[in-house]
Amino acid sequence: KLRHHFAPRKLHLLDGHDRYEAALAYRDQLAAASKAGLSQYASVNYALACLVNLEDPTLATAPRHRVIRGDLDFEAVLEAAAAHFIVEKLPGSARDLAKQFAALRETVAHQPGSIIVFAGTADAYKLTLSPDVSPFSEGAAPHRALQKLDPVVVDGLLIGRAMPGVTITTEVDVEKAIGELDLGAAAIVVMRPMSVEQIAHVDELGQLLPAAST
Repeated sequence: KLRHHFAPRKLHLLDGHDRYEAALAYRDQLAAASKAGLSQYASVNYALACLVNLEDPTLATAPRHRVIRGDLDFEAVLEAAAAHFIVEKLPGSARDLAKQFAALRETVAHQPGSIIVFAGTADAYKLTLSPDVSPFSEGAAPHRALQKLDPVVVDGLLIGRAMPGVTITTEVDVEKAIGELDLGAAAIVVMRPMSVEQIAHVDELGQLLPAAST
């Protein structure tokens, strides 16, 4: 019944692309190894999914904050970032999440913005993409329509250009991300959540966001 119901409709895969592609690859591998082929009802043809109405008011996305490990000179990172970002110091707010999120809410002209905090420092820094910088023209965005999305800008221009060679993991819980600074992380980048509409638009274009964007 569900198959017939959804056949004329468009479904967006908003998360789990890697798991979906791995499931397809595993199915194809088993099909190739089977002389008789796979039955339509073989379990490998199915995978668990959660279907949600895009207009459901309870549907929300969570940001994945970047946890960065490696050798970093924070002054050199900020100097390199200044080529693409407006860098604003937030004095004494390295552990003050309320101040950090308040600063993000005041981002200039709806530009991409994030907060970076370095280990061993008392200050945080707000990074706002400079209005005259085009991540697409800089080769940091795969599609012009994606160039103002926070994960694309942070991964492509901030981390990719100002912190080459670092190791990145992500954390949904921002307090845990901050705690990583006491456990060997060199810096964290506090992210804003993407909207469901932004993610669906990326899917409409046939594009993919950077890994662990949501």
